[in-house]
Amino acid sequence: MRKREMARYDRKLLLQAYERSLMGTDRLMAMFVNFFAGLGQK
Repeated sequence: MRKREMARYDRKLLLQAYERSLMGTDRLMAMFVNFFAGLGQK
C-alpha cells in the first residue's frame, strides 16, 4: 500500500475506535443515570 492509502486506512480505524469509545461512555452514563434514578426512587 502507498503511504497516502495507509494514512487514510489509519484514519478510518481511528474514527471507528473513537466512535466505539463514545458508545462505551454513553453506555456508562446510561448505567449511572439508571443507578441514581433507582436510588432516588427508594
